[in-house]
Amino acid sequence: MVNQLDKISETLLIPDCVIESKADAEVELFYKYYEATPAKSKYGTIKKVIILK
Repeated sequence: MVNQLDKISETLLIPDCVIESKADAEVELFYKYYEATPAKSKYGTIKKVIILK
């Protein structure tokens, strides 16, 4: 994750898709495809928890 903060921000701001977690309705999964990552080409996945009050 080091040096990947720009990709994390981009995934949250401009995701390819957002899916509600099947396990927890308060969790959204943000996906964005990246051609180049430190490992190889793949989708970045960010889990966002929604706190309802």
